[in-house]
Amino acid sequence: MNWFKLLGVVVAAGASVAVGACSSSSDNNSSDGGTTGGDGGTTADGGGGGDGGTTSGAPYSGQILLAVTKGKAAGSASFQKASADTVHCQTSESGPCHVTICPDSQGDEDGGAPLSAGTITIAGGSAPLKLELSDVSAVYQSSQTDVTFTAGATATVSATGGDVPAFDGKTAKVPADITVGTDYATIDYTKDMTVTWTGGTDGKVGVTLVAADTSIATIACTFDASAGTGTIPKAAFASFPKCDDASTAICTYSIGPIATTQFTAGDYGITFTATGNGKIGTYTTP
Repeated sequence: MNWFKLLGVVVAAGASVAVGACSSSSDNNSSDGGTTGGDGGTTADGGGGGDGGTTSGAPYSGQILLAVTKGKAAGSASFQKASADTVHCQTSESGPCHVTICPDSQGDEDGGAPLSAGTITIAGGSAPLKLELSDVSAVYQSSQTDVTFTAGATATVSATGGDVPAFDGKTAKVPADITVGTDYATIDYTKDMTVTWTGGTDGKVGVTLVAADTSIATIACTFDASAGTGTIPKAAFASFPKCDDASTAICTYSIGPIATTQFTAGDYGITFTATGNGKIGTYTTP
């Protein structure tokens, strides 16, 4: 199984910024340089969590992310001819959260060449942000480092088309940054997890947890930004992989403001997400 593609399938099943959390963490780790001692958790300022949304009715899926960290923009995208069912994923709802657990796949159902949407461009910033497809990872990434977007700006994505049909005029509003005051370096699955933040007076805040080992699991939740708090019910952790000393899993969390637009292009249900600055980190379990 190509793990980049499997992560995209998980995203399509409900963790639409999980990709963002992974793809932007290397850029964001230097934002606050923080490392929490004693439990192995590391934290960084970064993009937001997932929104739990899917585009129903389309057999294939795609995700496009605009991650804005302290004004600086980075983009990524991926497309899959696969679904949560074809890679044996289990999905469930728990309160405001969507839980997806994908075990080690039997074979490589989604193999083949990377799927192309042609040239992908995100406009609305200081310059058009262009995304380039990697033949190695099967994921689009931006290479520009000097493109900026301001909070409240309208980001517009377009693609010239390829395996995925052309599209244009799809928009998402860049959300205002939030401040997450606490490092969630230890998460106790036997208790509800309450997250707090300041800022982000409108829109949504997404919280995504990802545990990746021989399988990949996500919990993707959304809350009203104006509430300043959100709770992940302990029931969401019922089948979630542990991240203790006996585990080899890599476990991460991301918390941040999000704005999402969903649309179809031919047989592809595509999610376009813009995220603002929040917090990204790793965590362990007791």
